[in-house]
Amino acid sequence: MRILDRLVAWTFLRSFLLFIFAAPPLLILGDLTENLDDYLDRGVALLDIGVAYFYKLPQFIQWSFPIAGLIATVFTVHNMTRHREIVAAKAGGISFHRTVLPLFVVGISLTVVALGLTEIVPKGNRIAAQILLDEDPMRSWRSDFVYESENGLIWQVDRLTAGDGSMSDVIIERPPTSSISGLHVIADAAMWHPLDGWTLRHGFFRTLTPDSAEKSIEFDRLRMAELTEKPEEFLEAPREPEEMTYAEIDNLARSSREQAETLKSCS
Repeated sequence: MRILDRLVAWTFLRSFLLFIFAAPPLLILGDLTENLDDYLDRGVALLDIGVAYFYKLPQFIQWSFPIAGLIATVFTVHNMTRHREIVAAKAGGISFHRTVLPLFVVGISLTVVALGLTEIVPKGNRIAAQILLDEDPMRSWRSDFVYESENGLIWQVDRLTAGDGSMSDVIIERPPTSSISGLHVIADAAMWHPLDGWTLRHGFFRTLTPDSAEKSIEFDRLRMAELTEKPEEFLEAPREPEEMTYAEIDNLARSSREQAETLKSCS
């Protein structure tokens, strides 16, 4: 690496790192000023608020990357112009594009670092949300929601009350595949028992084979071994996008697409 390349790279990194360390405290201060009253109303201690912002620090650092890169680039080129270093480089036969080439190399490296932060930020945000009580710990019901279980069943529930383990207007679906039949279950209600699991009441059970053959039965009570979720599991609030990694967002998008296809095929 030429001396000029090292000079350009170091000048850029010096300004970049200065802003990266200076910007997050300003962002934290602004966010804290806006939300402090809410945190205190929830009963969150000041020490816990500080710990939560420590876990959110990677997010504020990530937010600082674009503007830090812009400011560092402007300051680097401006200082080199003011000190006649660009003129000296041109006089030595080095073009402007070759002179600023290290900025592109360093920029690509910092992009990789920023992408690495995207895997850390969601985990920190989830911990911070728990500390700041963003999720209501007293929540005992949920209405009008869709839930996909680990075994591929898609629940559509009008209302769930976790206290007594009851559901109303339940639809359970699974799209057919080459190895397993699909199903479509409609029930007026469902009740949970710790020993017996879920019992569906008053509805219809329909199986769907890959060749479009159907079989439907009406039931008064129905128990299915696949229904293993406890009422509390349905209360888990969907994560915000900033609390999810790219892989989790991709899984959510794929799940939503499968749910839409299932609803379309069953309608």
